Amino acid sequence: YIKVNIYYKESKGEKVITGYEIFTKEDNKDISDVKDISQLREKIGLYSLGTQTDELTLKSIGTPGFGMTDSESYTYIDYEFENNAGKTFEMRYKFNNGQSSNDLNLEIDKKYNVTFEVVEGTFDIEYNIKSIN
Repeated sequence: YIKVNIYYKESKGEKVITGYEIFTKEDNKDISDVKDISQLREKIGLYSLGTQTDELTLKSIGTPGFGMTDSESYTYIDYEFENNAGKTFEMRYKFNNGQSSNDLNLEIDKKYNVTFEVVEGTFDIEYNIKSIN
Protein backbone atom coordinates (compact mmCIF):
# COMPACT_ATOMS: atom_id res chain seq x y z
CA TYR A 1 0.00 0.00 0.00
CA ILE A 2 2.82 2.42 0.76
CA LYS A 3 6.44 3.07 -0.10
CA VAL A 4 8.98 4.83 2.08
CA ASN A 5 12.10 6.83 1.19
CA ILE A 6 14.53 7.03 4.11
CA TYR A 7 17.33 9.60 3.99
CA TYR A 8 20.42 9.15 6.13
CA LYS A 9 23.99 10.26 6.53
CA GLU A 10 26.89 8.10 7.52
CA SER A 11 29.33 9.31 10.12
CA LYS A 12 32.10 7.23 11.67
CA GLY A 13 30.55 4.01 10.41
CA GLU A 14 27.10 4.78 11.83
CA LYS A 15 24.03 5.59 9.74
CA VAL A 16 21.84 8.36 11.15
CA ILE A 17 18.36 8.94 9.68
CA THR A 18 17.93 12.56 8.64
CA GLY A 19 14.46 12.37 7.12
CA TYR A 20 11.84 10.27 5.40
CA GLU A 21 8.95 10.45 2.96
CA ILE A 22 5.95 8.13 2.78
CA PHE A 23 3.96 7.76 -0.44
CA THR A 24 0.92 5.74 -1.49
CA LYS A 25 1.86 3.15 -4.13
CA GLU A 26 -1.46 3.60 -5.91
CA ASP A 27 -1.16 7.31 -6.77
CA ASN A 28 2.24 8.37 -5.39
CA LYS A 29 0.55 10.82 -2.96
CA ASP A 30 2.81 12.11 -0.16
CA ILE A 31 1.39 11.00 3.20
CA SER A 32 4.41 11.78 5.38
CA ASP A 33 2.24 13.82 7.76
CA VAL A 34 0.35 10.83 9.24
CA LYS A 35 0.44 10.71 13.03
CA ASP A 36 -1.07 7.31 13.86
CA ILE A 37 -2.41 4.07 12.38
CA SER A 38 -5.93 5.46 11.96
CA GLN A 39 -4.68 8.38 9.84
CA LEU A 40 -2.46 6.04 7.82
CA ARG A 41 -5.32 3.62 7.14
CA GLU A 42 -7.57 6.51 6.07
CA LYS A 43 -4.94 7.98 3.73
CA ILE A 44 -4.32 4.67 1.95
CA GLY A 45 -8.01 3.92 1.54
CA LEU A 46 -8.50 1.36 4.29
CA TYR A 47 -11.07 1.43 7.06
CA SER A 48 -10.13 2.98 10.41
CA LEU A 49 -10.34 1.08 13.67
CA GLY A 50 -13.85 0.94 15.08
CA THR A 51 -17.30 0.14 13.73
CA GLN A 52 -18.08 0.97 10.10
CA THR A 53 -21.00 0.49 7.71
CA ASP A 54 -20.49 0.42 3.96
CA GLU A 55 -22.11 -0.92 0.81
CA LEU A 56 -19.89 -3.82 -0.29
CA THR A 57 -20.02 -6.38 -3.10
CA LEU A 58 -19.64 -10.02 -2.07
CA LYS A 59 -16.81 -11.63 -4.07
CA SER A 60 -16.40 -15.03 -2.38
CA ILE A 61 -17.70 -17.18 0.46
CA GLY A 62 -15.28 -19.31 2.48
CA THR A 63 -15.94 -22.65 4.11
CA PRO A 64 -17.37 -22.88 7.63
CA GLY A 65 -14.82 -22.98 10.44
CA PHE A 66 -14.67 -23.38 14.19
CA GLY A 67 -12.95 -21.06 16.67
CA MET A 68 -12.45 -20.67 20.40
CA THR A 69 -11.64 -17.90 22.83
CA ASP A 70 -11.06 -18.15 26.58
CA SER A 71 -14.80 -17.72 27.19
CA GLU A 72 -16.56 -19.22 24.15
CA SER A 73 -16.51 -21.47 21.13
CA TYR A 74 -18.10 -20.42 17.86
CA THR A 75 -18.55 -21.23 14.18
CA TYR A 76 -17.72 -18.75 11.45
CA ILE A 77 -17.36 -18.13 7.73
CA ASP A 78 -14.89 -15.75 6.12
CA TYR A 79 -16.30 -13.63 3.31
CA GLU A 80 -14.41 -11.52 0.79
CA PHE A 81 -16.05 -8.19 0.02
CA GLU A 82 -15.04 -5.42 -2.37
CA ASN A 83 -15.76 -1.75 -1.67
CA ASN A 84 -16.62 0.92 -4.27
CA ALA A 85 -12.92 1.85 -4.56
CA GLY A 86 -12.11 -1.69 -5.72
CA LYS A 87 -10.28 -2.75 -2.56
CA THR A 88 -11.04 -6.22 -1.19
CA PHE A 89 -11.37 -7.17 2.45
CA GLU A 90 -11.65 -10.56 4.12
CA MET A 91 -14.28 -10.34 6.83
CA ARG A 92 -15.35 -12.92 9.39
CA TYR A 93 -18.95 -13.55 10.42
CA LYS A 94 -19.39 -15.43 13.72
CA PHE A 95 -22.66 -17.34 13.98
CA ASN A 96 -24.88 -17.27 17.03
CA ASN A 97 -25.70 -20.55 18.77
CA GLY A 98 -27.98 -22.57 16.53
CA GLN A 99 -27.65 -20.20 13.57
CA SER A 100 -26.56 -21.77 10.29
CA SER A 101 -24.45 -20.29 7.51
CA ASN A 102 -27.39 -21.07 5.20
CA ASP A 103 -29.52 -18.56 7.14
CA LEU A 104 -27.74 -15.62 5.46
CA ASN A 105 -28.66 -16.54 1.85
CA LEU A 106 -25.89 -14.38 0.36
CA GLU A 107 -25.14 -14.28 -3.37
CA ILE A 108 -21.80 -13.66 -5.09
CA ASP A 109 -21.52 -10.29 -6.94
CA LYS A 110 -24.49 -8.83 -5.05
CA LYS A 111 -24.18 -5.61 -3.01
CA TYR A 112 -24.92 -5.62 0.71
CA ASN A 113 -24.90 -3.04 3.48
CA VAL A 114 -22.36 -4.50 5.87
CA THR A 115 -21.73 -3.27 9.40
CA PHE A 116 -18.37 -4.48 10.67
CA GLU A 117 -15.81 -3.79 13.35
CA VAL A 118 -12.15 -3.15 12.49
CA VAL A 119 -9.86 -4.32 15.32
CA GLU A 120 -6.18 -4.95 15.89
CA GLY A 121 -5.82 -8.72 15.94
CA THR A 122 -2.95 -10.88 17.10
CA PHE A 123 -1.08 -10.69 13.78
CA ASP A 124 -2.93 -8.12 11.66
CA ILE A 125 -6.03 -5.96 11.38
CA GLU A 126 -9.23 -8.03 11.56
CA TYR A 127 -12.67 -7.31 10.14
CA ASN A 128 -15.55 -8.78 12.15
CA ILE A 129 -19.00 -8.57 10.59
CA LYS A 130 -21.77 -7.40 12.93
CA SER A 131 -24.66 -7.49 10.43
CA ILE A 132 -25.39 -7.88 6.71
CA ASN A 133 -28.47 -6.40 5.04
